[in-house]
Amino acid sequence: LSASALADVKVESVTEMERSIYISSATNCYYKRVDGGYQIFDVDGNALSAAYPDLSAKWNGLYYEYRFEGGLNTTGLLDAKGQVLTEPIYGEITFNGESWAMAYVLEPTTETKGDFKDSDNNQYMVKRTDVLYEGRVIGSFTRDEFNPSLRWGTTGKYLYVRTTSDSGFYISRHFDIVRVDKD
Repeated sequence: LSASALADVKVESVTEMERSIYISSATNCYYKRVDGGYQIFDVDGNALSAAYPDLSAKWNGLYYEYRFEGGLNTTGLLDAKGQVLTEPIYGEITFNGESWAMAYVLEPTTETKGDFKDSDNNQYMVKRTDVLYEGRVIGSFTRDEFNPSLRWGTTGKYLYVRTTSDSGFYISRHFDIVRVDKD
């Protein structure tokens, strides 16, 4: 603004923002620490979600991963407006692009090497893998059908899972599975 325009500006309201605030340019929403954890707000400061002990933005704020303190399988997914997309039943959620994610239901193991481990080096194996498309569960795999050691990624509108060096399968957004013999 020019200096003369600045002289005419009147401050209507003041909001203090803490350093850890996250503002999403894609959604015009942000989250911040409140009593009881973290909460999503719109640009006018209206609360859009409940307060969660842990909250982190994914894909420029299109999704928010929320966690409850302690316990196994306490992670879920919210959309940018604070609506619950998945219940908190996952130990880990892994994203690939803004449309696809794999959400893992974990179980403790006594094996020396599991699929995942926590900060205390406790090992966990995948019990079930849910496939998410745009934040919604479209289908599930048992451990025998899919495990985290498989490589996966997106190709066009499909998720590709590589099962060997030259084969794998494609998953559509409707959970139609197309198997291929050669890459």
